[in-house]
Amino acid sequence: MKNRFRKSNWQPQLCRAMSKKAGAARLSSERLNASNLLLLAVFCLFLVASCKLIGRNSAPADNTSNSNVSNANEAKSSSYDSEKFKKLLDAGDEIEKMNLPVKPDPKPMLKGKVFVFTNIEASRGKGYDNGISSYRKADSLEDLQTAIRVNCRKGKSLGDFGSNSNGIERRAEGFGIECQVALIDYPARVIFDQKNFSNNESQDLISSRNVSAGVYLNPPPVGDITRYINSLPVDKVDPEMTSLDEKELIRLPTTVSLKPDAALKGKIKLARQYEEADISQAPVLIDGYLSSVFPSNKLATKPEELETLVKIVCGRGDKIGQTGKTAQYSNRCVVSLIDYKSLTVVAQKTIENRSLDDNPSAESAGVKIWVTKFPNAEIESYLKSLPTE
Repeated sequence: MKNRFRKSNWQPQLCRAMSKKAGAARLSSERLNASNLLLLAVFCLFLVASCKLIGRNSAPADNTSNSNVSNANEAKSSSYDSEKFKKLLDAGDEIEKMNLPVKPDPKPMLKGKVFVFTNIEASRGKGYDNGISSYRKADSLEDLQTAIRVNCRKGKSLGDFGSNSNGIERRAEGFGIECQVALIDYPARVIFDQKNFSNNESQDLISSRNVSAGVYLNPPPVGDITRYINSLPVDKVDPEMTSLDEKELIRLPTTVSLKPDAALKGKIKLARQYEEADISQAPVLIDGYLSSVFPSNKLATKPEELETLVKIVCGRGDKIGQTGKTAQYSNRCVVSLIDYKSLTVVAQKTIENRSLDDNPSAESAGVKIWVTKFPNAEIESYLKSLPTE
C-alpha cells in the first residue's frame, strides 16, 4: 500500500512538473514564433523597399532637363549595326589597293558621311579623324559617301640612326616616310582630290622600340595630314545635327559679304580650330572655346536658336625666332563673324601672336617646329569690343 501510495502520490507531482515544463516550452515557443514573425515581417519590408529602389535606379533617365543631350546621337546609337560597321572596317584592305581614276575638284569638300581608312604604315599615326564630328562619321558602307584614304610607305634612306636602350647604344638604318591622302567619292569610285606628305627629317636619337629588324621608319606627318583634312569644308549643314557641334560648325561652307556695322546678333556660338607648341605629330585641335567673353544667357545651345557663329581658325604664321635647334613661328588667327542663317561672313579680323614662347619644352631634343601661344587676350579684347544686338 505504501508503495502504491507513494507511486500514486508521485505521479500527480510528475504530471504537474511535466505540465509546468510543457507550459514553459509553449510560452517559449510562442515567444520565439512571435520574434521570428517580427523578423520575417521586417525582412519582407526591406525586400519591398529594395525592389522599389532598384526599380527607380534602373528606370530610363529623364534627360529632358539636359540641353546638351543629342537626339541625333541617341537615334544613331539605337540604329547602330555592329555587323555593318565591321564590314565598313573590313573594306579598308580593298580601299587601300583601289586603283581609281582621278578627277580633281577645284573646291574639294566632304560630302555626306565620311570615314578615314589607313594602311599599316599610316596607322602608326593617330588622330586623323579627330576633327570630324560624330554626325559626319559613317557607320556602314551603305552610308559612306566620302572615303579618306591615308596610305604611307617607306621613303628615302636617311642613313644610320643611333638608338639607346637601357644605356646600350645601337645603330639602325633610318628611312623617311611618304604618305598620300586621297579623297574618294565612294559611290562613284573616283578620287576628287589628293595630297602628298612626307617626313624625311633626320633623327638625332631614336627609341629602340621603334626599330624593327635593324630598320627605323619615321612616323607619319600626322600634323600636316590632319591640317589638310581639317581644312576641308562640308557641303552643307548635316541635317542630323540637333546639338551644336564645333567640329561641324568650323567646316560650314560660307560666302563673304563684310559689313562695316557688323554686330553680334542674338544667341552666339564660338568654334575654334587651332594649333600650338610642337605641331609635328599633334592633330589640329577643335573646341568650343568661350572663356569669359560672353554671358551664359547669350550662348546658343541648339541650332534653331543660333544667330551668330564666331569662327576662329589659327595656325602657324611666320618664323619669329630660334630657341636652340627649334624654329619658333607666330600663332596667326582669323576671327570671323558669321550670320548662321545665311552662312555669310559679315566681319573678319586677323590677330597674331608674334612673341617667342618661353616654354622650356620648345628647346627639347627632336623638336623642329614650335608654334607660339594662342593670342587669347587679343581675341577676347576684339570680341568684347564688338556691338551686340
